[in-house]
Amino acid sequence: GDAAAHHVLVFTDISEQKRGEIALKASEARYASLFSDNNIAMLLIDPASGHIVDANKQASHYYGWEIATLCSMRIQDINTRPEESIRRCMEMANSHARQNFEFQHRLASGEIRDVEVFVGTVTIGDRNLLLSSIQDITARKRNEQTLRMLSEAVRQSPESIVITDTSGSIVYVNEAFSNNTGYTRDEALGHNPSMLHSGRTAAATFQALWETLKRGESWRGEFHNRRKDGSVFVEFAVVAPIRQPDGTVTHYVAVKEDITEKQGLAEELSNYRDHLEDLVVQRTAQLAEARTQAETANKAKSVFLANMSHEIRTPMNAIVGLAH
Repeated sequence: GDAAAHHVLVFTDISEQKRGEIALKASEARYASLFSDNNIAMLLIDPASGHIVDANKQASHYYGWEIATLCSMRIQDINTRPEESIRRCMEMANSHARQNFEFQHRLASGEIRDVEVFVGTVTIGDRNLLLSSIQDITARKRNEQTLRMLSEAVRQSPESIVITDTSGSIVYVNEAFSNNTGYTRDEALGHNPSMLHSGRTAAATFQALWETLKRGESWRGEFHNRRKDGSVFVEFAVVAPIRQPDGTVTHYVAVKEDITEKQGLAEELSNYRDHLEDLVVQRTAQLAEARTQAETANKAKSVFLANMSHEIRTPMNAIVGLAH
């Protein structure tokens, strides 16, 4: 008879594959959305050549070039480092040896900005690329430079600078403090400035100091303090509250100048001035007496000359007459 026809149907469950494709597309869509719409400037870079493969809108806004223009450039056109240095940085990022970098990047306007770059690796298709997130830190760098400058100015100041918390415990002293008082930084930290008290400063001075500080105002005055070696010295101090942005006082800072020598010189000058005034009075009296004596002598001389003139003129008239 006729051979029977047989049909073989093979069913393959591709639900897992479909789920994988859907997940991949969703992942790619999320990546595209996170990349394109992120408010952080991002660049996709080929680590072998440095070519910019893609850039997001924020990168275009930050650098000042259109996305298409950025994608025709290399990172070497933006990064101000030498090309060899840039290449080494890309190698380190690609091998996960390092992910954070600080660079200076050039904008379309020609302005150079300080940036911090976080670099990660991504695989798109068969290409291993670097995803760079760029954060402008120019203002932060300037602030850090200003803080370093101020810190050095405080550290090297010839005046003693002491910072305490609101309870009066010392949290910072500069080098001048140690030089002027003999106490090291470690010996001062955690202690109260009363460690310098000599007992010669009036109690009213400290009362006025704290009343002024509690009002949130700066105080100026003098302290008679004692060094570690026991010697007493005089300091002129300006003490002021340190406020946080919300107005809260968290610390007090004292800038103090040793005026012991100045006071000694001022006292010496005062004594010299008093002595000089005595000398001037004495000398003025001497000059007045000398002037009186001179005037008396002049009067006597005038009388003498008048008398002599009369005494000589009378016999001279007789002689002239006889001669005639």
